[in-house]
Amino acid sequence: RLRQRGHAAEMLAEQYRMAPEISAFPRAYFYGGLLCDASGMLERSRRALHAHIPPLLFLNLRTSAAEHSPCGSWRNREEARLCATMLACISELSVEVGETEIWQDAAILTPYRAQQDILRSELRRLRSSAQSFSDGRSGVTRANGTTATGFPTKEGTIVNPA
Repeated sequence: RLRQRGHAAEMLAEQYRMAPEISAFPRAYFYGGLLCDASGMLERSRRALHAHIPPLLFLNLRTSAAEHSPCGSWRNREEARLCATMLACISELSVEVGETEIWQDAAILTPYRAQQDILRSELRRLRSSAQSFSDGRSGVTRANGTTATGFPTKEGTIVNPA
């Protein structure tokens, strides 16, 4: 909005938060290849977890059915189940590699309120059905689904867009 009112925009030249595999997307699609990673970002962003799962991963459901909820918002139960299950698997893996602290910043983002509700429901279902998550050390006991607009502006170690 400020640019529409004549204010000049300054482009970010160097980023200090994202792993290079993650910053590649905004660099290519929003910065025309001009965004650079700060020196040492590859080393600083490495986790033991990355030996088992990459910093950025896209999954595609074979089938998927989005529907309107009674409140008019969109939801997709299969997608919510996949996101919650992936988060649970990554949580177990983080315990195995000794990186349980990364779950303090885990989040699942969605633009839809109904999807947020179904994500929370799936996370509760996983918490109640899996003994490995009952010890309070895994991310599934702490992570919650949230709408993208409700997510606080902060750095997150694991962000799972739904």
